[in-house]
Amino acid sequence: MDMSTTLRSYLYVPCDKARMIDKSLILDSDAVIFDLEDAVAGSRKQIARENLVSRTTAIKASNKPTLVRVNGVDSPFFSEDLAACLEVGVWGIVVPKADADALRYVDKEISSSTSRNRDIRIIPLIETAYALETISEIVTVSDRIAAAQFGAEDFTDDLGIERTVAGDEISYARNRFAIACRGRGKGAVDTPCTDFHDSDTLLRDIHRARAAGMTGKTCIHPSQIAVVNDAFLPSEKEVIESSHIWELWKSAVSAGDGTVVYHGKMIDRPIAMRAERVVNIAKRHGLTLSPDSQYYQAQTRTSGYDNGTT
Repeated sequence: MDMSTTLRSYLYVPCDKARMIDKSLILDSDAVIFDLEDAVAGSRKQIARENLVSRTTAIKASNKPTLVRVNGVDSPFFSEDLAACLEVGVWGIVVPKADADALRYVDKEISSSTSRNRDIRIIPLIETAYALETISEIVTVSDRIAAAQFGAEDFTDDLGIERTVAGDEISYARNRFAIACRGRGKGAVDTPCTDFHDSDTLLRDIHRARAAGMTGKTCIHPSQIAVVNDAFLPSEKEVIESSHIWELWKSAVSAGDGTVVYHGKMIDRPIAMRAERVVNIAKRHGLTLSPDSQYYQAQTRTSGYDNGTT
């Protein structure tokens, strides 16, 4: 499982704001996206690139997955953006207005650079109707593609429709996007909630994203990080149940069985794989449940967890 499928929060940071860059590296977001594109005026692109390169040591020391949203491959800024990313050796590059041809080009440019950049990931930003229609090709065009991000603002603009708080207009797009990503083992990163003053609106937006199958969400303000991180974690109940399902499944497979019964339910491979994913997410984020957990105690009293009965 690539780390990208367990990252919950991706904080966008305008790269021409040095103070924001420094602060972002100590915040609790799972990843940071330094923005060289929309958040930076044309006259400040060079400053933004210099800010990025000058913090190479700090970026490495943070041990935080660091991505950079570059300007589009057809822009006059792309070549210098990519050069800065390669100099820093970032974790990933977010490609706006992505299509298959653009991604092949980015992959080729990275691959032809020095060997220390061989592990750089590519994250296509799905922002147009055409990109959504060709997303199956997009997410498989390069082995570097670890995840994709959905960009609802540009997507609705491309369709000529209103972007609303309720988000009904992007429900189909979210579902199709997430299915295409998850079906190919890629992270599915949701569009940001632009109303960063309202945590209730953010929570509703996250719940819709999770219901669609998103694995994480972009943030545009530090106040959104904790809400996103908490909402994308499995519950205590999910972790306990998934841990036991996964252990039972592994034992069954070792014994040559293709299914196992758990609390009167038939557990087969898809359910076991879902349990494994929850376990991996819990491990990734340091979630451990001690025996004195109230939920653990209640379940072991009533379910026979301690002796492995089903």
